Amino acid sequence: MGEKKVLTVKWQTLRCEFETLAMKEKESIQEFLARVSGVVSQMKPYRENLSNETIVSKVLRSLRTLIMLLLRLKNLMIFLSIVLMS
Repeated sequence: MGEKKVLTVKWQTLRCEFETLAMKEKESIQEFLARVSGVVSQMKPYRENLSNETIVSKVLRSLRTLIMLLLRLKNLMIFLSIVLMS
């Protein structure tokens, strides 16, 4: 009974860690993905595996700020090229 409780708490801790994962300010995308992968791998022995959809959704939500910044930069570059051409 005690061992099962320990496993449940460990899994819950890892689940919380997964849910709160976010890309750090100076962290590369590869480093962030490695952290996500590490947490997911640690979760596997404790309970059911997370679906690929859940993992990808988490990564995309976490990278949303970076993606929005890149889209703004792209739009700015398009705008500047139009202004410079006229």
